[in-house]
Amino acid sequence: NIPVNENTERIEIYSVSGSVVYSTVIAKQCHPQEGNYLIDISQLPVGTYFVKVYQTNSIIDYKFIKE
Repeated sequence: NIPVNENTERIEIYSVSGSVVYSTVIAKQCHPQEGNYLIDISQLPVGTYFVKVYQTNSIIDYKFIKE
């Protein structure tokens, strides 16, 4: 689950090698003003990943480990 709000525009997931493994544009009408955006990571291999959440005036970074 990725936290989103009305300013969220795009979400990208990167592998440790820097390759984009997931990318989506978030349409304003597709999410509530605040909440969580669910991403299915079942097809990703085990490893460490970095998430970038692009908002209107900022970029928020997250890191997760899939075991």
